[in-house]
Amino acid sequence: MRELAERCETTRFAPAELVYQQGNPGDTGLLLLDGLLEVSVETEKRVRHLGLIHPGEIVGEQCLFMDGIHRSATVQANKASIALVLAPTLLAELSHNPAVAVLELHLLATLGRRVRQTNLLIQKAWKVSPQAPESPSPAGFSQRLRSLFGSNG
Repeated sequence: MRELAERCETTRFAPAELVYQQGNPGDTGLLLLDGLLEVSVETEKRVRHLGLIHPGEIVGEQCLFMDGIHRSATVQANKASIALVLAPTLLAELSHNPAVAVLELHLLATLGRRVRQTNLLIQKAWKVSPQAPESPSPAGFSQRLRSLFGSNG
């Protein structure tokens, strides 16, 4: 843990400070050490709150596994926050370190949990319509997803 902590950059965010902007290129993730971060997505019609990141949780994790992606959500500090900056190159350089293996397991669990949450929201979108067809039509499903995530256009 000491080697990981010494090699990771620490960053601080003031209350209401923007951490990540949806749509911007991403190349790092954060392990929140202290504070509280809020995650939201913007659609054409509104901003939808997705959840909070608490100490010990990771945000921006997709950037640690995929090159050249853009932020899928906006993250903002709800209160003064401190985080370790996680970069794919650093994780590769420290792959011999058991603490990195534990961190990677935590990352995979985070990804799995977020995929499951998204799947549950998609299932909810299917059940919203009282007249859901036996075999779903793409247009009906698309409309329900847009409705669920705040875009009816």
